[in-house]
Amino acid sequence: MSPLNLWIGNINPIMLSLSIHIRAFFSVVVSSCAHPVNWEQCVRVDQWLLPEVKEGYRLWTGEITPYERERIYLNRGVEP
Repeated sequence: MSPLNLWIGNINPIMLSLSIHIRAFFSVVVSSCAHPVNWEQCVRVDQWLLPEVKEGYRLWTGEITPYERERIYLNRGVEP
């Protein structure tokens, strides 16, 4: 058994991924927004966080694929 399996145990991979993303969000975003210099950019959560949460959910459910908008933009007007 690998050391990673011993450390993780029988944790569901989806829950592990979710916990990693939540921990990363707090360590990057919340700690950055704690500084008064960044308050102006962090104040409008509805403009930067909620659209990204919706996008992440759509990616997770398979409704869209990564870089789908970019692919459509680059292939615009190009016949396959």
